[in-house]
Amino acid sequence: MYKRSGGTYEFRYPGSVVIKTLASTGQSWLYDTANSINATIYSNSLMSVFGTNDSVKEIHLSDGGILKLSKNHGILQFTGLPVGNVYTLLGIEGRNLGDKVPKFAEIYNFRVGDVFQYSFKQMNYGVGYGNAGLSKVTILSRDSLPGYYNCNIRRISCQWATTIIGHNGDTSHAYELTNISFTDSILNQANYYPAQIIESAIPEAWLGPNCSYQSVTTDTMGIYSKFCGSYNFGDDPPLYQHGNLLNPPQSYELLYPLNSLFLYYNSFKTGLGNTCYKFFFFESEDENQLIGYVKNGDTVGTVYPDDFILAGVKEFSQGNNLQVYPNPCTDQLHVSGFPEGKGTKALIRDISGRELLSTTACSTIDVSSLRPGIYFLFLTDPSGHNLQATRFVKR
Repeated sequence: MYKRSGGTYEFRYPGSVVIKTLASTGQSWLYDTANSINATIYSNSLMSVFGTNDSVKEIHLSDGGILKLSKNHGILQFTGLPVGNVYTLLGIEGRNLGDKVPKFAEIYNFRVGDVFQYSFKQMNYGVGYGNAGLSKVTILSRDSLPGYYNCNIRRISCQWATTIIGHNGDTSHAYELTNISFTDSILNQANYYPAQIIESAIPEAWLGPNCSYQSVTTDTMGIYSKFCGSYNFGDDPPLYQHGNLLNPPQSYELLYPLNSLFLYYNSFKTGLGNTCYKFFFFESEDENQLIGYVKNGDTVGTVYPDDFILAGVKEFSQGNNLQVYPNPCTDQLHVSGFPEGKGTKALIRDISGRELLSTTACSTIDVSSLRPGIYFLFLTDPSGHNLQATRFVKR
């Protein structure tokens, strides 16, 4: 952006966009040199901006777009590319005005006594096994320097072998006093803004150069969340491959959706740090998720007692004769080899564990309502305990 004399500002991308802040009502000029769009000062009036009166100019563009400029706060609204997108100023950092997008300092604002309960899992669904576990972190002390947090923690954890049915094998336990540190950086996702592009969300060696974009939400408790990627398998994922891989390459970065062979999800929350990392590619899954926490003495979600994590995890192992066909299927899934017993139920879950369908176990299940993707069929007894499970693909 170039500041010219007479209150004129010139933005280069590509060509020039020119804004004349001192123009009078009715005055016109060439606004977008690349697309031959003209601008005209439509009105100049007092408006309430962030709770105080401000002088605001409304500028109408020949393509139908509208800009609003304020004397004290600059651009309040503008139309951007692609044409039709309207951007509105919601807050200003450093002035404590309007909405504030949380950054590293707020997201990793751990305090002494905070407790974080995580679950983790690594699975290879192609061979049907992996490992899973629980990890509980308690903040014992914290040192902070500008851009750097170091926490002394107590971590207790347990880990076990698992199959698509569930816990299957011995459980190992760990107790340790150690340190964890967090370093502020412009490349830290905790500092990204809504719609900011995130590079290399998926390893380049697997799928080539990739990127995703950041979203920001807030819940009913006022906790801000930052996340990128796609959480539910089968959704249109906001995950993209660089446009410069296209032939011919574009003069600017063009993004387009990839297919649904994978999902990626990474989220951060104020005061809670990195709350979920999930990566699924083809038949492999890696997941680490915050399932509960204690802050200021208040417990949210699930936090297990120490003795449960260190000694009390129940093991589960049973045979599996369940078969499904055709696989992949379309509208009907045929089932054989399930235990015949009164009250046996069939549950279908997606790879994130959400229950999507529940019915009495039978030889044919209607799956026409499911989106294309990978699913798991569980057979349970009347008490809800897993009996058998298998995987299938819906076209």
